[in-house]
Amino acid sequence: MSCGSIPLVTAQQMTEIDRRAQQEYSIPGLVLMENAGYRAWRLLDGRLAAEAASTRDDRDAPPPNRRHLDRDCRHLRRPRATAQRLLFVAGKGNNGGDALVMARHCAIEGFHLPTVLVTERSEREPGAGHRRACEALGVSVLDWQGERERAVEAIESADWIVDGVAGTGVSGRLSGAAAELVAAINQAAGRVAAVDCPSGVGDEFEPDFPAVRADLTITIGLPKRHLYYRHSRVLSGEIVVLPIGFPPALINAASREWLLADEDALERLLPPMSRAAFKNRRGVVAVFAGAHGTSGAAVLCSRAAARCGVGMVRLYCDRSVYPVIAPRLESVMAVPCDPPSGPAAGADAVAVGPGWGSGAEREPQLAALLAQPLPGVIDADGIEVLRRLLDSGRLRTLQGRWVLTPHPGELASLCGLQRSALPENPVPLLQNWSARLDAVIVLKGHVNYIAVPEGRMTIVDGMNPALGTGGSGDVLAGIITALLARGLNPAFAAEAGTVLHQVAGKRLFAERGLFLAEDMPERLSALTAEFTRFVH
Repeated sequence: MSCGSIPLVTAQQMTEIDRRAQQEYSIPGLVLMENAGYRAWRLLDGRLAAEAASTRDDRDAPPPNRRHLDRDCRHLRRPRATAQRLLFVAGKGNNGGDALVMARHCAIEGFHLPTVLVTERSEREPGAGHRRACEALGVSVLDWQGERERAVEAIESADWIVDGVAGTGVSGRLSGAAAELVAAINQAAGRVAAVDCPSGVGDEFEPDFPAVRADLTITIGLPKRHLYYRHSRVLSGEIVVLPIGFPPALINAASREWLLADEDALERLLPPMSRAAFKNRRGVVAVFAGAHGTSGAAVLCSRAAARCGVGMVRLYCDRSVYPVIAPRLESVMAVPCDPPSGPAAGADAVAVGPGWGSGAEREPQLAALLAQPLPGVIDADGIEVLRRLLDSGRLRTLQGRWVLTPHPGELASLCGLQRSALPENPVPLLQNWSARLDAVIVLKGHVNYIAVPEGRMTIVDGMNPALGTGGSGDVLAGIITALLARGLNPAFAAEAGTVLHQVAGKRLFAERGLFLAEDMPERLSALTAEFTRFVH
């Protein structure tokens, strides 16, 4: 599900939405469970059907005029000899009930070979009726406590395991039989689809907690915050948000303190461009970057800024590296200066730090740049120089005009921590430092966190290893600076720039596989045009 910008909720907030749907809108809990299980099964079955279609011979496909009949009458057909073995693992809560609904529909449609594994048999659990329905349909139902050997065999032989052991409301770490079951699932060769969240992942999750490693997480209603913690994001695999019929008023009223943004947010976030615009009306960027051995970072940052809709980019660099940098730039104007300090007249935004060096001579230079009444981005070496200015007391805040773009190591240094001490959920730390510095902070990584001084948090999903290449962060700094120069405020520039960076990376990865940072700027031109509204 593509989201644009959608609320990220805690387990407690989602539980409250569920409660209000039942009490205020008279939607029975069993109906919500049926909707969740049925729609989750439809999603998973669609994946399985697509996989089967991609591998079978075209001769096995029905004639075009019969395909709709086969689709509508699937439940009348016998199990196929090539059906995959599916294991539905159901715990005691609502997630277990969702998994049992999925198993029931799987059995009725007869495409696959379902087995159900329950953590324990109880008539008091929400999914008890669905378990009995599975048994009546002839589905083999195993008990983890009483049939351990057969249960382990079923886990090891399954092609897909549907994880409904524990839901988002789990408190602390799993233990006992639940932890043993999670370990058995993780040792199996089959793929795993988690219902709502990988079992063991909750609001209190820490990296050493027992938790399922899922290939696919089908999260119900709204995405959960804890799926986007640093380690739990890796455990969640692909995350799909599944609507199940909660009243729109409840979804729309969900707290927007945390938001999840994707490419559908770009058209809303990117500033429009006049068809009559000329270069001095499209924004001017000044880049302060480059030193011996790291001149490439300056080039990447400058090129990225130039590709994101601004009319002009000037790169201010030390005279000593100017002869190396200037021949590599054509549309960017390289300006030698010694030392490079305040930006040239006419700049609308500043980028400082990529490959800049962090020697003591940079401190007065950064202080001079910060004194200018311009917005900007501080990246890479600039963050280390900023830390020293803060530690010495020569600087207290960034006056709401700047965006910091650290990776985890740079954030830890800025905050006076060891990198290993960064929390699993870095949001409180980021919110504290964003408010303290009066600056937007973008923590880069496989999950991107954007904190603004007012406390709002935006998450931009990553999980694209192709972006883990030298210079990728320099490109991001250039993108955000260009959007500042085009008139966006720091929060929107950081959000739009981070999404644009991720979309460029995903499309390049799909087309080329692993790529280099220098492949990105050209792609940014087409993306910026794609999502920009051109107005009269």
